[in-house]
Amino acid sequence: MIQHDRVKYACRACGENVVVAFKPPQPIEKGLPGPGLCAHVTLSKFGDHTPLYRLEDIFLRTGLEIRRSTLCGWLIKLAELSRPLVIRMKYLVLQSRVIHTDDTSIKMLEPGAGIAREAKFWPYLGDWLHPYAVYDFTIDRKRDGPLNFLEGFQGYLQADLYLGYDCIYAGGRVREVACWIHARRYWHQAIDNDEVLANTALSFIARLSQIEGQLRETYPRTSLQGQRDFEAVAAARQ
Repeated sequence: MIQHDRVKYACRACGENVVVAFKPPQPIEKGLPGPGLCAHVTLSKFGDHTPLYRLEDIFLRTGLEIRRSTLCGWLIKLAELSRPLVIRMKYLVLQSRVIHTDDTSIKMLEPGAGIAREAKFWPYLGDWLHPYAVYDFTIDRKRDGPLNFLEGFQGYLQADLYLGYDCIYAGGRVREVACWIHARRYWHQAIDNDEVLANTALSFIARLSQIEGQLRETYPRTSLQGQRDFEAVAAARQ
């Protein structure tokens, strides 16, 4: 445990004009957790997917009684603290020439109802020069989610064939790039219907993946020559 001692001064004659030494910046104002504990709780919850009730039990075994309601309150404060960083990361992702995205279903409890409903997380991954991943949350899969997030973006968008993206492509500012992983999925499902044709398509896709692996070794992201030679990569793909 780290203890910060703050010296307090006052006028010897009248006891007034009290001045207290400034304390170091805290992740949570007037909160008990330091930066290390805040990082541990955040990573355990969102990185290792450890529920807060399990974290409560883990802390209790070490002699620390930290209720899950307290942990939840910390996470809310930390989310507010990190908001400027997330806004900055979103700005940098939108500067990319290529953005990759998809949506993932999650269960969300209706506030006050205790009923689980399906919500969505939308990850947006920037290109080589803007290597940031930003997650957006929506309570449904309507097109408003990606439409609002990608407002002002110009470039290439790699995604699945969800029809909600069509309005983004319609203006011509964003060009559609299909995803081989999504295409591969349906060829794999078609093996029972036509094994020869499906495996032929899967072999072509596997060869494309092999070429990409070779290009990552030949033209790494950074080298002694500087940033990746994108023109050489494009030529090799052709």
